[in-house]
Amino acid sequence: MTTESSSGPIFIQGILPRSGTNLLYNLLRLHPDCGVAEPIWEDYLLEPSDLLMQYVGKVYHWWESAVPDWGVEETDRDALCHFLGKGLVSFLQSRAGGKRLLTKTPCVASLENFFTLFPNAHLLILVRDGRDLVESAARSFGWDRDETTRNWGKAAETIERFDQANRDRDLNYMLVRYEDLCLDLDAEFTKVLGFLGLDVAAYEFDAAQGMPVYGSSTLSATKDWVHWKPVDKTSAFKSVGRWDGWSRRMHERFNWLAGTRLAAFGYEEKKYQGRQRTWKLYNRIVDLVQKYKPYRLMPAPLWRLVKGGGYQLLRLGDADIRPADGVA
Repeated sequence: MTTESSSGPIFIQGILPRSGTNLLYNLLRLHPDCGVAEPIWEDYLLEPSDLLMQYVGKVYHWWESAVPDWGVEETDRDALCHFLGKGLVSFLQSRAGGKRLLTKTPCVASLENFFTLFPNAHLLILVRDGRDLVESAARSFGWDRDETTRNWGKAAETIERFDQANRDRDLNYMLVRYEDLCLDLDAEFTKVLGFLGLDVAAYEFDAAQGMPVYGSSTLSATKDWVHWKPVDKTSAFKSVGRWDGWSRRMHERFNWLAGTRLAAFGYEEKKYQGRQRTWKLYNRIVDLVQKYKPYRLMPAPLWRLVKGGGYQLLRLGDADIRPADGVA
């Protein structure tokens, strides 16, 4: 990671939706040197980039094997990737009003391709405590807690693998924790501005502190969804520790699916002592139920019997396992 000044584009890649990409994006938009590619609020350039890698590989293979006397080299393949990435950035940059491009995506799929395509960019990788993210996603979108936990664990592994492969290389990327922005904005954001080579003196920290909230599952939630209109912060807004009210069952389930990934980002792993065999059995049963969905084969009377008996054992987070459509 370097901290040299640059006029290159700024990419924010969030670990998943509900990781705080809107917060970091809107904070950086307050800087007078940053511009955004309206109305493309999330670029998603990286996620399908394996298709570009396949394209480059096939073209280079033809150059190398079909016409060997051309004398092409590995650097030509890399250059082709760079020029493709430059074209993508140019498309977004044309919408940024002559300012330094700022763009975001709440996804880290294909993260390993980032600097192959965008070698002159600055990359901010935003992470959030998986328990808070799962809770926020469940409240905001009604997402299944188990599925979101698995997706967070996979995305966390992607980030870990990327960092381990590149931490000793001279690449412009920085890991940012959502919680640090929320709990100590001035200090953490000063680090971000320094890394990006943006003038700290030109930034209005008072405006950042008073910035409204966008898309909060607490402040902007309607009956069925969240809206993205700005909402003033109130005492009801709690950005960190939303999982405080989780039951042991919910913690045990998260730990089973993705708990080992918390420590890599400095989050405290929630651990319980005693009855470990019982909780392992519980999690294995839930895994089997999710995989094979035996309740879908049950006639309605038998389902009612199971629901009235050992049903509580098989609850997933706060979302119950429910029978298939048409089963009472």
